[in-house]
Amino acid sequence: MFEITDEFLAQAGFGSLPTDKKENEMREDVTNSVQDKITRKILLAVGEAKLDEFIKLLDGDDVPAVLNWCANNGVNLTEISSKLDE
Repeated sequence: MFEITDEFLAQAGFGSLPTDKKENEMREDVTNSVQDKITRKILLAVGEAKLDEFIKLLDGDDVPAVLNWCANNGVNLTEISSKLDE
């Protein structure tokens, strides 16, 4: 089983941080990693032909519009989220 040791934290750049900051930094790193993984999978599902259209929609920060666009363009967000570990 994988264990996060002090040595691992030091090698990952968290060793000199106080405990509370280590936890916050690790949580932030994991969150960013998951967000990046989700984004890559969504962009792959969108495809190059519609990528510019999708990016413009994302820049608008209108979540319902993004969800509707995905539903209308065959991007199954539920399926993507269920396959994050692949």
